[in-house]
Amino acid sequence: MLDQNYQPSPHFENYFKAINGLVNNNLTARFDNWHKAVEKAFSQGKDACYSFLQISRNVLYDNVLLQSGGIKWYVTKVDVDFASKNAAQIIFKQTDLFGITPGDTLEVYRTTGVYDASTEMWYGKGGKTDFTRVGLDSAKVFCELKGYKLNLESGSLSADSAMFYYKGFINVPLYGKLIDQAMAQSMVDKSVYPQFDSYIKNFNQLNFGRAKYTGGFAMKGDEIVLRGGDTTTADLVFLFKNRPVLKVSAKEMVIRKDRINTLKATATIYMEKDSIYHPQVEFSYRIQYQYL
Repeated sequence: MLDQNYQPSPHFENYFKAINGLVNNNLTARFDNWHKAVEKAFSQGKDACYSFLQISRNVLYDNVLLQSGGIKWYVTKVDVDFASKNAAQIIFKQTDLFGITPGDTLEVYRTTGVYDASTEMWYGKGGKTDFTRVGLDSAKVFCELKGYKLNLESGSLSADSAMFYYKGFINVPLYGKLIDQAMAQSMVDKSVYPQFDSYIKNFNQLNFGRAKYTGGFAMKGDEIVLRGGDTTTADLVFLFKNRPVLKVSAKEMVIRKDRINTLKATATIYMEKDSIYHPQVEFSYRIQYQYL
């Protein structure tokens, strides 16, 4: 490092503080793996080495993954190993992960992951995240994650294999995609994140008063979204004496405060031997009072 004109601060300072962090976290057995990762970064140039030493110091000494702009990522437990096959990486065993901005917090609990120092990406496996940021009960509304990607620089999370639960409302978990974003400012109930979209588009285990629902299920912040697929619609069929009397179909319907609304739907009124069809109506349904 001396022959490459590395400086006492920050280069050697970060190097020795990272070693102190290994000692403080009882990770001295991982020193050789860490040093191989340092050498890998060193071989990729001065900037890569400086970056990995800074990250090592932040993680091992301060429990911080990254602090950039208005966002800070940290972990609650530093039980890590190191890899250096293609790039210097830090491998995390189970921990809680938090992304904090001045007005928001993105959280993933009981997760594992690989932090790629060169790309500032976190490749996570397992864990749980919830919708408390938009006022929903974490014991009832949450997602269990299998694999996910997290861009620490931008604060965006994407999970293609999420299992969604809404206990007390949906009696089975739904498999789908979760997207989340750490926001610069708190939006509370106006936030459009987290977002979940089920892969199944013919879910039929929801009733709203006399209306039976068939379609997909999504969340956008605290809003429930009834959503169709590429070639299907979200359908509400209203029953009277177990006979369909009205069908309302739309690409998307939003549930807000006991109301189901959409600005563009088709409607079919069924009579005994005939039906009346309207190609475009604005639709609003007050669930509690079963009022259209």
